[in-house]
Amino acid sequence: MAKKHYTDKIVIKREYKTVNVRQEQLKTMNKIVKKINERKKEKEN
Repeated sequence: MAKKHYTDKIVIKREYKTVNVRQEQLKTMNKIVKKINERKKEKEN
């Protein structure tokens, strides 16, 4: 019983980690997109 609970915890941790990684990737993507948009605006002006 204890062993199954332990493996469940590991699986949850792993899933949580991938979610965190995705969030980080989204943050960096948003930063890049913002920079690109700012450059476009500068070129238009």
